[in-house]
Amino acid sequence: MRGDTERGKKPRIGVIKVNVDATVLDGIGVGWGCVGRDDQGKMLWCAVTQRRGEMDATMAEALGMWHGLSEAVKHGHQDIEMESDCAVVVHDLQRKAKGRSDLFLVYEDILSICNSVRSLSFVFTRRNNNKVAHNLARFGPWSEGHRSWESVIPMEVLCMAERDANLIY
Repeated sequence: MRGDTERGKKPRIGVIKVNVDATVLDGIGVGWGCVGRDDQGKMLWCAVTQRRGEMDATMAEALGMWHGLSEAVKHGHQDIEMESDCAVVVHDLQRKAKGRSDLFLVYEDILSICNSVRSLSFVFTRRNNNKVAHNLARFGPWSEGHRSWESVIPMEVLCMAERDANLIY
């Protein structure tokens, strides 16, 4: 696993970049957003999952990484670069951190997926470089459950992704 902390670089040819983010909205619930792009910046798919309940922000970010990685595997990707704005989770996954809390169980689940793909790396990015995933995590109307788009992506998401890709690629 590669452990870059740079932003603005395209992934290697054939590698899918998956941006992920989580949001905890007090009194409402937790949302996770993810977007998968090819090495040219084209959005291939995106997804949002929202649940009612309370959750610690770091746990929410770790589960966001799990949601995004699961979505990438579901779409059949074998070479994946996961990008998140949560430095703690990214660095823990880069060093394969171990521990006894529920957070480390989520890390174990994420790292176990490494065995089912060819390559997987975790990259930290600043929040302003992760806008599409961030906005997807808050996507409205708030609706408990999972929504994903591949062939017909909502126009507002496509517009966000196009602006974001112009900064990245």
